[in-house]
Amino acid sequence: MSSPALPAALRATLARVGAEMVDAAEPWWVITGAAVALHGAATMVADVDVLIGAGDAVTLFERLGLPPQPGAPSDRYRSGRDRAWRRR
Repeated sequence: MSSPALPAALRATLARVGAEMVDAAEPWWVITGAAVALHGAATMVADVDVLIGAGDAVTLFERLGLPPQPGAPSDRYRSGRDRAWRRR
């Protein structure tokens, strides 16, 4: 059984995520829909979610120019930081 090919846009996004995470001090993971697609399931992927350590989050957010966002933590998951990075 062969796995479905990843769409070009998803491949490009995953390559960019990998490039940004290359200097991470702690392990990091691609999670949710993108992870499912990487495992070969045919699924729609609207975004790429990455789970990273708190120290790496601070470094990455500063490097990408992502300012702190106001708001309360979500009751859906435990997270001290949450940012959205969109290609411009």
